[in-house]
Amino acid sequence: MKPLFKTGDRVRLTQKGLGGYSRHARNGVEWIERRGTVCRSTKREEAYVLWDGRRSTEVVPYSFLEKAAPSKGAAPTTLTGPRHSPES
Repeated sequence: MKPLFKTGDRVRLTQKGLGGYSRHARNGVEWIERRGTVCRSTKREEAYVLWDGRRSTEVVPYSFLEKAAPSKGAAPTTLTGPRHSPES
């Protein structure tokens, strides 16, 4: 079977997925707004997702995921603070 998601696809949770994740509130994360990137798809209809703001991947069933629309006008993440100021 051909994978539903390709490596690099941007995804978010479906309503079914939100029900499962909101039950296990993780550090106050807003799962409705959370987006991630597919790192790998498996033959068992699961995807390894790297959620924005995380360093480790999470295995998520395809039925919990849907493709996310690209963000409009989203600025790239930049480092801020005294060590990263343009004056130094």
